[in-house]
Amino acid sequence: MIIVAGSKTLRCCFGKYNTCRKRYSTNMNKPTLVIGASLKDYRYSNICVKTLASDLFPVTAIGLREGMIDETPVILGFPELKSIHTVTLYLGPKNQKSWYDYILKLNPVRVI
Repeated sequence: MIIVAGSKTLRCCFGKYNTCRKRYSTNMNKPTLVIGASLKDYRYSNICVKTLASDLFPVTAIGLREGMIDETPVILGFPELKSIHTVTLYLGPKNQKSWYDYILKLNPVRVI
């Protein structure tokens, strides 16, 4: 996730920039959906899920394989979710098209 704040570009979910984590840790009541979550520890989507969960964000992860990222379950398909504030996409441009209708149906405040 890249956040542009003024002239600075911050990579929020990667856990590298503590100033970004402190700045956005007050948004704990904003449920986040991670689409394209990977069970592999070195993938950015996996790091993002772990970072969001450690900062006490309510996080839901959707991936290609069922499993667990720490204590967060990775689910399959297009589950019916309510009150999603933020959707983060970890999909290539070709794979995103099948998710457009689902994301619009969720009516999130922002998509990253």
